[in-house]
Amino acid sequence: MQTFSRSVTPPSCPDDFALQYRWREGSLPPPGHYAIHVQIDASGAGLAVLTQGYGREGPTWTERFELSPAERAAVHQALLRHGLDARWREPERHRVGGATWSLEVTASGSVHRVSSGEEADGFAASVLRDAVRDAVPDAVWSTLRQQRTAYLADAT
Repeated sequence: MQTFSRSVTPPSCPDDFALQYRWREGSLPPPGHYAIHVQIDASGAGLAVLTQGYGREGPTWTERFELSPAERAAVHQALLRHGLDARWREPERHRVGGATWSLEVTASGSVHRVSSGEEADGFAASVLRDAVRDAVPDAVWSTLRQQRTAYLADAT
């Protein structure tokens, strides 16, 4: 009987894989408006920033995190699986109001940009957004939510 050994190799991830994600709440009066910026660089170092208000009138909280090479590869694979390299286009009708977001990903020397509302055959832009959000550890989101909740309680 012949035996086979099978080694599991994690999916490859380009050395230059990095991303910038920006999300903005829709138009709300202060103190309700806020924005989120997530950055993951090619080393796996991550940053999640929540800015309260429209820029200067509220605080900004920053949380750092680190992705392992396997986690970086998983994020890269999820983005590819959900159409990162598809041909995205502006929708025929633009939404008015509501939250907006943008994603910029560098991988293998190419830069891919996708924004909320864009369309690609067979893909939903929101799935890309969710893949990036899922890359940020739950503890980071929890800390940012707690800081924002405490601020809003004091502000009202």
